Amino acid sequence: MERKGVKEPDAPRKLADTFNEVFPYYLASGMPSEEFWKGNPDRVVAYRKKLQIENQMRNEMAWWQGRYIYEAVSVALHNKFRNKGENQSDYPKEPHRITPLTREETEAEKKQYIDGVRTMLEGLKASYDARSNNGTT
Repeated sequence: MERKGVKEPDAPRKLADTFNEVFPYYLASGMPSEEFWKGNPDRVVAYRKKLQIENQMRNEMAWWQGRYIYEAVSVALHNKFRNKGENQSDYPKEPHRITPLTREETEAEKKQYIDGVRTMLEGLKASYDARSNNGTT
């Protein structure tokens, strides 16, 4: 008996209906039919995680593709509308790095930076010394 304004709860769903509803999702994630119906139920968690990771990777690749397209269009527009005497822009010669530097690469970059600063400071010192020697002689 239904009271006015109060809805009766829906009939309970059959467990088979729930499994049939999610079955296509797990097939799409690569789970074999046999494993879904007769395998270890904990495996569905791994397939769900796999699909999430694949989606994240596709999203990141689409982002990188958009970045490359943006750079290509930016270079083309800059070169088309640049002022006289302004240098031409070039598209990157190598792909952007998406993996972290190794320890050796990090150390090499630090050494290169320190060597560059040292060379610059030595040049400034030589310039200062040359001016100082010219002024005292």
